[in-house]
Amino acid sequence: MNKRVLFLIDTLQTGGAEKSLLEITSRFQNFKPIFLTIYQGDHALEATYQQVGLEVLHLNFPKGMDYKEILPNLRAFVSALQPALIHASLFHSEMLSRKLNLDIPIINSLVNNSYHPRRYQTLTWKGKLALLRVYLLDRITKNKVDLFIANSTYMAKVHQKSLKIAPDKLKVIHRGRDSKIFENPDHKKLKQIRNQVPNPETKIFLNIGRLIARKGQEELILAFDQLLKSQNNFSQTYNLWFVGKGDQQDHLQNLAQSLKLQDQVIFLGDRKDIPELLAAADYFVFPSHYEGLPGALIEAMMAKVPIIASDIPENKECLSSDMALFHQVRNPNDLAKQLQAALTAQDWPKRTSLAHAFACEHFDIEKIAQSYEETYAQLIRG
Repeated sequence: MNKRVLFLIDTLQTGGAEKSLLEITSRFQNFKPIFLTIYQGDHALEATYQQVGLEVLHLNFPKGMDYKEILPNLRAFVSALQPALIHASLFHSEMLSRKLNLDIPIINSLVNNSYHPRRYQTLTWKGKLALLRVYLLDRITKNKVDLFIANSTYMAKVHQKSLKIAPDKLKVIHRGRDSKIFENPDHKKLKQIRNQVPNPETKIFLNIGRLIARKGQEELILAFDQLLKSQNNFSQTYNLWFVGKGDQQDHLQNLAQSLKLQDQVIFLGDRKDIPELLAAADYFVFPSHYEGLPGALIEAMMAKVPIIASDIPENKECLSSDMALFHQVRNPNDLAKQLQAALTAQDWPKRTSLAHAFACEHFDIEKIAQSYEETYAQLIRG
């Protein structure tokens, strides 16, 4: 019988960490993954997890519940399941894993640049104080963790510096995707998507990600507005599509409406036909302020879509300047210039081929899943 790995996670909402764990653990050969969510909420990915045979359990605590109230139930679950190790992702689940005080190896994930100065810049003083408390708790309790798995070299480097994590407690394993899915989209679905656009010549700019402030979608709408105003060819039409949900959706829709772009800026919500949407798009735009290792960007690379991305280190770990166009982060004016440059660039076939080859070599999902299982086995033996 395969040894069990208990994955603790806040919820199974549609986020990068949740999607990546789905892709990775569904390919395990030597370990049995069991997922335990801590909080009530939107478990939008639960059905997809179950469809591929992953077991999902719930504690169903309300968000904000004191850890002391959660820990007895969590310990009871762990005692009943008897996992070989515990792998926690996202902040609250990670803090709870550190408080279990059980004789089981504990792994935490490093998937976001949580303490980047750009994050502090956008916060009120109360928000800054709250983030400082989070940081101090993270740093004080880090020694309870046997191994941190970072999804990028940059994530490992910044957390080693900020949290003072010992190098021998850090392992880099990238996020992965199945390239075949993005290389071979469903042509019937693809045709249906393109047929929804009134003008078949419309150029489509696509953004995929949660609609939250750090994803840079506000700057993208402002840059898109500048692009439209700069165009002299009035016969050419453009659309900007957003795929995803989040707490900024109303704000972004109101911004588009205030700029009279409600017919050109389309909010598609969460979608399951990502390969077909990428194939339908003319350009993929990723203006994030900070990331972990961006899964949506890797998908666009595998789909051979021309990419315009912010010049943050997290994106540049995936892409070089001969694969994509970069804009200054949080600068809508520079982003508008790069959108314009994308329309006239003549070397996109070369750029997208290089990006595709790099993604297939470094982010192949089968290799990633194997690395996880090898890491688990070494930790258990050690």
